[in-house]
Amino acid sequence: MKTYIGTKIVKASPMSRAAYNAYCCGALILAGDGADDGYMVEYTDGGKPNVTGHVGYVSWSPKEQFDNAYIFVGDVDGMPAHQQRVLAEKAELDKKTEALSVFIEDNPLFGSLVQNEQDDLVVQHDYMSQYASVLASRIERFSIAQQNTSPRTDDNAIEQEIQAKGLTAPRVTPADIEANIVREHYGTADQLTSVWLVNDKVIQHHRKNLALLTICVLVLRNGFTVTGESACASPENFDAELGRKIARENAVQKVWPLMGYALKERLYEQSAERAKLSN
Repeated sequence: MKTYIGTKIVKASPMSRAAYNAYCCGALILAGDGADDGYMVEYTDGGKPNVTGHVGYVSWSPKEQFDNAYIFVGDVDGMPAHQQRVLAEKAELDKKTEALSVFIEDNPLFGSLVQNEQDDLVVQHDYMSQYASVLASRIERFSIAQQNTSPRTDDNAIEQEIQAKGLTAPRVTPADIEANIVREHYGTADQLTSVWLVNDKVIQHHRKNLALLTICVLVLRNGFTVTGESACASPENFDAELGRKIARENAVQKVWPLMGYALKERLYEQSAERAKLSN
């Protein structure tokens, strides 16, 4: 037999063998203990539907085999297929990067390798982290493209209150802020310091701590950049998507005073020009 690596994106729900049989057919068609754990799996990228109410081919997989074959990528309903593949690619890469990180930091075998091999593994980890950062930026743009059509909830509430009170004089709006952002980049501190990691044992020692600091860089229309950070105290609470969201919000808050000053300067210059003409 030849060896293959699975590449399909599927939907799955935890379901016992007996529950699957009852759901699909109403009769026990899969042999074995009906109480054993598993998943009902629906293949969304090919296969003729075989169960009413599903658009793809449906089957059942034992829990152990499913857990070893698939990685959870989150809620992708409504996302285009190419975006779903990017999320799946990121999830798989994160799992491999974390495994390599654990090997480098905690496995005694790493210390027994020749120095060149150790260095290469550290460099490999750095490149994988940078690759993951690129994918994270793309994924963030997928969601930001939709989220940014409406600003943050609290910004929206303030904007609605301003409009309700008829305050129509020149001002900076949430929409102005978003329109001024032309690019955004995300990364964790361990990724951003990767250039030093091979030879700096101190930074290597703190790699796990650096990985808890998420940094967002916003590039504005005129090329100026602002940054936002999100630090997580407990590693167990770290969530990459939430970290990027908080870091972005913190970066956006730095844009407000910059644009407020620019608007005030324009208004001042216009007032001075009018005064000069009147004289």
